Amino acid sequence: MKHWILVLALFAVAVQAAVYKRVDENGEVFYSDSPAPGAQRLQLPDLPTYTLPPVDSLGAPARVAIKNDFYDSFVFAGPANDSTIKDALGVVQTELQLVPGLHENHAIQYYLDDKSYGPPIDQMTITISNLAPGRHRLSASVVDQVGNILISTGDIAITVERE
Repeated sequence: MKHWILVLALFAVAVQAAVYKRVDENGEVFYSDSPAPGAQRLQLPDLPTYTLPPVDSLGAPARVAIKNDFYDSFVFAGPANDSTIKDALGVVQTELQLVPGLHENHAIQYYLDDKSYGPPIDQMTITISNLAPGRHRLSASVVDQVGNILISTGDIAITVERE
């Protein structure tokens, strides 16, 4: 019985792959997946395929900073890159280090897994709650009043394990 189901499934796929073209007496063109009187089976070209190149596990799109005349360095002071956070509620504390300190009219945009995490704020530490178990990427950028990126941290990877 299992063999007949497989044969029928393969036959159904083969039938669905055929395309037929028919032109009626008024010159109207019809396409169908089933043959009709006067229809001719079309030979369609193979569909193009594309294989993505391998991506580094931290391969995030780059955020480009404009000319930075304000800051010398911007890094995560914690958590450490490739660290594992064990917390039953998925809570992660982050801390940034910016030299010199944050200028007036500038803010910090945090990113979690390459997406903005909340609006830009003037805090060098945040707490991320209810983070799903697994590997995540964290980064941050200093932005001006109109959202131009002045400087960015590198991405850090963390793994969350819920105890």
